Amino acid sequence: MLWKIALELKMPRIIVVEDDPAIGEMLTYHLKDLNFDVQLFNDGLEAKNHLTSNDDFDLVILDIMLPGYNGLDLCRELRQLKPDLLIMMLTSLDGEADRVIGLELGADDYLTKPFSVRECQARVKALLRRAQRSSLAPSHVLIPFPLPRLSISNPSKPSSFADSLFVPSLVAIT
Repeated sequence: MLWKIALELKMPRIIVVEDDPAIGEMLTYHLKDLNFDVQLFNDGLEAKNHLTSNDDFDLVILDIMLPGYNGLDLCRELRQLKPDLLIMMLTSLDGEADRVIGLELGADDYLTKPFSVRECQARVKALLRRAQRSSLAPSHVLIPFPLPRLSISNPSKPSSFADSLFVPSLVAIT
C-alpha cells in the first residue's frame, strides 16, 4: 500500500540548461534541496537532443546564450513540440526587448542574472503549482443555469396558459 502512495507522489523533474558550471551546480543544489529531481545540461545541443526526444520532465530552466544551440531557438522549438511544458528563462540578457522576446517565444517566466536563489525557488514552485492546478481542472464545466421564471400574459389567451414557465438550461464555461 505504501508503494502505491509513493508512486502517486511523483517528484517534479526539472531540466536546467546552463553553460556556467558554477551557476548550474548551485541552482541544481538548491532545487534538489526542495526535493525536486534535477538534471543539468551545459550544452544547448545536448539539451535539445534530450528535451525533444523525452517527456520525463516537468519544467525547463533555460539560459539563452548557450554553446551548441541558442536558448531562444530551443524555447521556440520546445513550445511548438510540447505546448504544455513549463519553461523559465534564466539569463543575463536583462533588457526589456530581451524579456519580451523570450516571453513571446514561449517562456512562462523570465528571470535575469544575477538572481536571488530564493526568488528562483519561489518562481519554480509557483510555476509547478499553477500547472498542477490547471491539470486538475477540467477543460470545461457544465453548470445547470436556471432561467428566471417567465410569466406569459396575453389578453387573448386564457389565464391558465399565462401560468409561469420554468426553462432549465445548461451553460458551458470554457
